[in-house]
Amino acid sequence: MQNPFIPTFGVSPVVLGGDDSLIRDFGAGLDGGPGDPRRTLLISGPRGIGKTVALNELEDEAARHGWVVLRAQPYDLISPLVASVIPKTLSSLRQKNPDRRRITGVNIAGIGGFSTETPSSEKPEPSLIGSLNALCDALPQGSGALLTLDEVQSVDSKELWQLTAAVQDLRRDGRDVAFAAAGLPDGVATLLQHPGTTFLRRAQHTVLAPMTPTETLTVLEETALQGAVHIPADVLHDAAALTRGYPFLIQLLGYHLFERAIRRDQLVSHDDLGAVTPDVLRTLGDLIHQPALLHLPTAELEYLEAMAEVQDGQQAVPSAAIAQRLGKSLQQVSMVRQKLIDRELIYSPRRGALNFVIPHMGSHLKQRATRDTGWD
Repeated sequence: MQNPFIPTFGVSPVVLGGDDSLIRDFGAGLDGGPGDPRRTLLISGPRGIGKTVALNELEDEAARHGWVVLRAQPYDLISPLVASVIPKTLSSLRQKNPDRRRITGVNIAGIGGFSTETPSSEKPEPSLIGSLNALCDALPQGSGALLTLDEVQSVDSKELWQLTAAVQDLRRDGRDVAFAAAGLPDGVATLLQHPGTTFLRRAQHTVLAPMTPTETLTVLEETALQGAVHIPADVLHDAAALTRGYPFLIQLLGYHLFERAIRRDQLVSHDDLGAVTPDVLRTLGDLIHQPALLHLPTAELEYLEAMAEVQDGQQAVPSAAIAQRLGKSLQQVSMVRQKLIDRELIYSPRRGALNFVIPHMGSHLKQRATRDTGWD
């Protein structure tokens, strides 16, 4: 039996969870005409929160509306679009309608006839705006083109300006184009400070959040049932609490629970949950926690470490307790606190309290300085 849980970055899960308003609003924007602001989206969030999956869903929504999708690559943005992505899309459109002709002249009976011309198959102009215009010309009535870009924080700012300038020009000409990009919070914030990214600063910015407890329960249970595995209610609630609604962790934990249950009676137990938890959290630390902490300034890392020291389990931490642990006043650490909130590493669930955005970050911070080899 194939495991229905997919703890792989960028691959859409079997059962989607969370609020679908982003996708619905985007779909309405595609129907709204070239000037609809919902056609330009910027999505941010930490690793494992579902940014690439959100882009996948936007692409699927565009396809349902009869639009074509053009995926741009962050490390080489313009050249592949002009040299291969757009020409292949154009070729596909022309193959679907090989007899498409345009009238080139009309003659009245007794004076002459009329002539037609089949569009030539020469390559598009070697420029982005020319290629996109050629594509828009070939699109059927009611269709459009969606450009998507993942890992936007890794893009060369000059190439991003060239791409967004082309999209903006097409919009001004009444072309049906949409643009959606996703990236890490810190990189997106830095990118938006660049003078050539005015277009993105005007985009609708969505910050992805963890799923609610109810959504988490649904995803865990329904995904397991796809593989004929049952999770009893008490185990299900404890498993959901462990994930705190974090999409990657839901898939990772579910994957390991499924692997154990499928070998026996296809029933997940509390013993299974206890057995897989250490490996699950270790993997989460390697793939999510550690990369999120790389390159943090010393003051911000020290704030997170102090927060971890005073945290009880996964509960929110009083801001005053963190400041006290650091031996400073709340005012002295206010700027560091705000920078970490802007990076979407911590959030404030209520006034005067903080928690980690990525679950179990506190445990990772406390354990990363130690290593148990079994000999000490």
